[in-house]
Amino acid sequence: MAVLIMCFPKMGILISAGIPLYVSVVMGSILTLMGVISALRYKNETLSQLFLLLIGSAAVIWFGNLYFVITDSSSTYQLVRMVFYFLPIAGLGILFFIAHRPSLLMYTIDCTRLSFYFLLFYAFLQLVFGAEAVAINNITATYDSSFEEVIKKTNVIHRLGGDTFKLFSTYQNGNLFVISLILLAPIAIYSEKRIWLLLFAIPLLHLVVIFCASTTGYISLLMLDAILIFSSSVMRRFALLFLGGILFLWMIIFSSFCSNGQSAVLQLLAVKLFNRDLTENERWNKASIWMDNVESNPFILFYGELSTLTVPIFEILPLSIIQFYGMFVTFLFYAVIVYALRPLRFRMYKVGIIIYLITSIGSGGFWLTPTAYILGIVCGIVVGLDRYENRQLNDKLKVD
Repeated sequence: MAVLIMCFPKMGILISAGIPLYVSVVMGSILTLMGVISALRYKNETLSQLFLLLIGSAAVIWFGNLYFVITDSSSTYQLVRMVFYFLPIAGLGILFFIAHRPSLLMYTIDCTRLSFYFLLFYAFLQLVFGAEAVAINNITATYDSSFEEVIKKTNVIHRLGGDTFKLFSTYQNGNLFVISLILLAPIAIYSEKRIWLLLFAIPLLHLVVIFCASTTGYISLLMLDAILIFSSSVMRRFALLFLGGILFLWMIIFSSFCSNGQSAVLQLLAVKLFNRDLTENERWNKASIWMDNVESNPFILFYGELSTLTVPIFEILPLSIIQFYGMFVTFLFYAVIVYALRPLRFRMYKVGIIIYLITSIGSGGFWLTPTAYILGIVCGIVVGLDRYENRQLNDKLKVD
């Protein structure tokens, strides 16, 4: 199930009014339910108690708002939207299903690593042959009549004339794809013992992220590179910096052979990083409108405004949770993640979540499938590996 969520998140069909039903949502919901059951089974643990309080508080607010939605408007779109506002919060529960099962933990790590490689390989095929040439409707993407629907919906780079689009693999969205890559990459790097494979995968990761044309992706990748370099020995730092320079030259040369409506690397980076007008950024404009609403009615800070949303702040994760569910649920959400992460005990496999928590302040993609489920899977791996290390340490102390 985890492989389907990570590799084919947009596999599915279109139901009434063009609303998609993805297999990843069904699988993620099943894993979430199993995770909630595991949390209830281990309800004496602090992490379980935090999560159950989170899910309970969110459910109370959600059902209250659902009542108003049903009484005021019975449109299918409104009801489906309400469901998709709750599933991501609940999706964190997947971590308990993984963390409490040592045998499942290692299997999930293997699935995560293989999914990471598959996503990179498929994105490379898109880059070389064109996204439409390798697309399979209802499997790698779900669309009605034309693949142009996927490209034009969220992937066109208008500042490059409208003929260039983002690389998005099986995620139908370049920003969403790069968020998932950064979450999965540290797990893959940590668990991969074949150095030669990493020598292929890491350069390919850089190539793919650059053509995803996501500023958040660039910042995330820079943070990942910095952590890899500064957590290495002095000689390895020089080697990584040298390889990085070779890699960048290789990408500039390679870009001239792409057949995916892509521009040259330097032109793409210049447009995404330097030729920007942040005053026209829609997400911050929406945040400003919401803050005006807060000034008019400060109580929405405590119970949110799910049923009366006019301008939802999807991209900015902390503000969106406050807007949907209020400050208490937001506090519990971050409490669960931070407690699961234990960031002061630094490990390579935790880096993806740390980077995501930082960059999600600007672009989190949390409310779009499958980010929340992948976050739950990665949190489960982190908790499971921490416990595995603790068990090994305890066994060693007993032997000594």
